[in-house]
Amino acid sequence: LYMFGNDLTSSIPSSIGKLKSVTFLYLGDNLMTSSIPDSLGNLTALKFLDLSGNFLNSSIPSSLGNLLSLKFMDLTTNQLTNSIPSSIQSLSSLTYIDWGYNILTSSIPSWISKLTSIRVLTMSNNNLTNSIPSNFGSLSGIVFLSLNDNQLNSSIPSSFGNLTAMQKCFLGINQLTNSIPSTLVSLSVLRQLHLDNNHMNSTIPTWLSELTSLQQLYLHDNQFTSTIPNSLGGMMELIELSAFDNLLWGTIPSSFGPHIQLIDVGSNANINGTIPTSFGNLTTLVHLRLANTDIGENSCYLCCIWSIVVDIYVEFLILFCYG
Repeated sequence: LYMFGNDLTSSIPSSIGKLKSVTFLYLGDNLMTSSIPDSLGNLTALKFLDLSGNFLNSSIPSSLGNLLSLKFMDLTTNQLTNSIPSSIQSLSSLTYIDWGYNILTSSIPSWISKLTSIRVLTMSNNNLTNSIPSNFGSLSGIVFLSLNDNQLNSSIPSSFGNLTAMQKCFLGINQLTNSIPSTLVSLSVLRQLHLDNNHMNSTIPTWLSELTSLQQLYLHDNQFTSTIPNSLGGMMELIELSAFDNLLWGTIPSSFGPHIQLIDVGSNANINGTIPTSFGNLTTLVHLRLANTDIGENSCYLCCIWSIVVDIYVEFLILFCYG
C-alpha cells in the first residue's frame, strides 16, 4: 500500500488493522496527525513500514512488537514522545530503524543489543538521556549509526570497537565525556566520525591515523588538550578535519593527503607557528580556517601568495588569520 506524499490529513484509521495481508505500508510525507493506532500491530505480514514526515504524536505503540516479519521501520520527523517500547526487542528481522527528529525521551534501552540484524539505526534529534548502553557492541553488523543531537552523557562504550562494519558514526551534539576509546582503532571501514559538540577531553589520539578509510573527522566544540597529531596528516582519504574550539596547542601538521578539502582548527588560542609551505600542493583545499589562533603575521602573507597560486583549483578559500 503506497500512499507516500499525497497530503493526506486526519489520523491513520484504526480499521487499517484489517489489512492483514499487507507487506508494504508507505504513508510517509503526508499531513497525518494523532497517534499511531494500536491496530497496526495486527499487520503481522508487514515487512516495510514508513510513517515518516507526518505530525504523528503520542507514544510508539507497543503493539508494533507483533510485527515479527518487519525489516524496515521509518518513523522519523514526527512528534512521537515517551520511551521506546520494550516490545520492539522481539523484531529480530529489523535491518533499518529511523526514529530521528521526534521527542523521544528516557534512555536508549539496553535490550536494543538484541536487534542483531540492524544495519541502519538512527535516533538523532530527540531528547534521549543517560549513557549509551555498554552492550551496544553486539550490533556488529551496523553500517550507519546516528545518535547525534540528544542529551547522552558519560563515555563512548569501549564495545564500539566491535562495530567493525560501521561506515558512518554520528555522536555529535550530546554531553559525552572523557576520551575517545582506543578500541575504535578496529573500525577499518569507518568513513565518517562525528564527535563534535560534546564535553570530550584528553588528547586527540595518534591511532586515529590508522583509520585508513576515514574521510570526515569532526572533533570541534570539545575540550581536547593536545597537539594535532602529525600522523593525521598522513591519512590519505581524509577530506574534512574540523577541530575548532578546543584547547589545542602546537603547530599544524606539515602535510595532508591528496583529497583534503577542509581544515578548521580555529578558536584554539595556542595553535602557533606558520602555515606549512607544503600546503601550496593541496589543490583540493577549499576551506582553511585559522581564526583566533596564534599563527604569525608572516604566515598570513604566505597564505595570500599561496591562495593566488592555487586559486585556479578551488572555488573559494577562507583564511581568517586574525578572527
